Amino acid sequence: MVLKKNIFQIFDNSKAWRTLPIATKPDTKELVAQLIGSKATSTASRYIKEIQKFFIWCQSVKLKPVPPFSSALLLAYLSKSLKSSQSFSSLSLSYSALTWFHSLLPDNNLNPLDCSACHQLIKSAKRSKNPIKKKRPLTADMIKEIIDKHGSPSANRWKSVVAKDMYILEETEKRLSITSNLGI
Repeated sequence: MVLKKNIFQIFDNSKAWRTLPIATKPDTKELVAQLIGSKATSTASRYIKEIQKFFIWCQSVKLKPVPPFSSALLLAYLSKSLKSSQSFSSLSLSYSALTWFHSLLPDNNLNPLDCSACHQLIKSAKRSKNPIKKKRPLTADMIKEIIDKHGSPSANRWKSVVAKDMYILEETEKRLSITSNLGI
């Protein structure tokens, strides 16, 4: 799969690995597979697709993706992502996927997505999303109106729920006789 191959290569090219002697460097493919296992399969799969979108964007703007990425580059990508989708959930997914990707890197530096500007972009997108429209609570007058509109004298012929349940459990002939006695 091209995606996993890209992740392995990019992970392998990370600055953190360059300082290690070759003899101590772990098998990158195996290590990445183990690290990906830190998330549920569906979450990891979705995050990997988002990370791939970032790699494709990097290639489209003629940048070689070498982690850790700068906060400015990530902010530019997130801004573009928000502009193209106009969706907070899409931006949130991209942010979470890239944050997770950086958490997999063996780097002691802070995650570049922890910068103030990235947090401000997320807050801005959250504020600009469509507000939740709260429904009015049911009032006694509304319930009375519903009953007046849909209620009828024949609507409640059963004296209790138990009587209705017993009717349903009876044999067909007995149910027909009960029904005719009730005038239904």
